[in-house]
Amino acid sequence: MSGLRSPHIAFPVASAALHAERLAWLLEHQGQISMDSGFELAVCELISRKDPEHLLPGSAEFAKRLVAPSAQQGVD
Repeated sequence: MSGLRSPHIAFPVASAALHAERLAWLLEHQGQISMDSGFELAVCELISRKDPEHLLPGSAEFAKRLVAPSAQQGVD
């Protein structure tokens, strides 16, 4: 694949990185990983343990992504 979009990283690779607590790698490649809300919560939990001063900005971004689909579906 060429162009501006980076290649997708397979979920098992991302999951292994999460299990190994490779936070820097996960943050570096976050745009290449399709994350469901459970995975994102696990990453937020990892941030809270490894890099707590960055938890609030990451949590705010996560909340925005969670609210957007709910608003589109008419869910409050």
